[in-house]
Amino acid sequence: MKRVFFFLAFVIWGAGCCAGTASAHNLNYGYSYIHLSETYVDYELLLPFPILQQYDMNKDGRISQGELEAQEPAIRAYMQEHLLLFNGLQQMSFELVDLESTIQKSTEDPVVAFKLRFASDTEISALTIKYNVIVDDVDPTHQNYVQIFQGDTLMGHQVVGKDDRTFRYSPGEQTAYSFTVIGSYLLAGIRHIVRGVDYWLFLFCMAACATGLRKQIQPTFLLVAASLIGYIAASRLGLTAPSIWLNLFMFVALGLLVVSLMKGKAGNLRSFLILAYGLLHGIGFTSTISSEIDLVAEFKTVSLVIYHGGLLAGQIGVIFVLQSLLQPLFKKGGTT
Repeated sequence: MKRVFFFLAFVIWGAGCCAGTASAHNLNYGYSYIHLSETYVDYELLLPFPILQQYDMNKDGRISQGELEAQEPAIRAYMQEHLLLFNGLQQMSFELVDLESTIQKSTEDPVVAFKLRFASDTEISALTIKYNVIVDDVDPTHQNYVQIFQGDTLMGHQVVGKDDRTFRYSPGEQTAYSFTVIGSYLLAGIRHIVRGVDYWLFLFCMAACATGLRKQIQPTFLLVAASLIGYIAASRLGLTAPSIWLNLFMFVALGLLVVSLMKGKAGNLRSFLILAYGLLHGIGFTSTISSEIDLVAEFKTVSLVIYHGGLLAGQIGVIFVLQSLLQPLFKKGGTT
């Protein structure tokens, strides 16, 4: 009975792995990279092709550099109306510096890069961004991930969209780290567990062992610790890998873990496979975690630890649920 469950779960994970490769990110998701200076802001806005089809003049599914240049006056007027920046209460002047049809490095998606400059008569003390691009007239589900830099240091970031279109930032202001922020990181970790097919299979395997709750929970600590180490190592060393290869290696590691559980192999092998799977997962996190939580520069390590605490809490909760559901089935069907 257990072997049947393991086999079915592994097949489901394989399907989820392949599907995850194809839908690793939303095609209506944009990015803003903002660099602060004393009296002006350089703003690079990246928007994917699917939400810019109004600028595809020949309807070939692509937006060429020539099409952008031909429509530059209309694009300038649109951006000037829908993207507003303020220094305090003063609206900053707008300038369209450049338009470029390019490929985004992190997602490998075709995008249009809008290079803008907003200037103020006085030193920037309180920056407010009012983002209405695409949301009202094209796609109400559009979101944009805004990141603010001072030099090479990330100072703040936030996702803006239909429900939250305003982002405020005060240079030099101490970032508050409240219980609300801590709670949001924990909930983000739990949410990631609930949505992760790979985690569900891993936890399914642990619960199906039915050798005691303590032995089922212990591997989750190793998995979370390995994932955190993998993410930190990848971030510090600049390690990157194509998602298809990461998914493949994770698939293999998890498959070997399933086999070891079915055959009752030694605990050391299981620990090694869990460690390998966690490290691979952590490395893969580098391209997705920023869309789930705001890693403010001053509290990056603490934020990561709290987020992974949410991953741990979510896994333990899922184990309790799976154990309550699976134990009656295994008792009925036997343990062969």
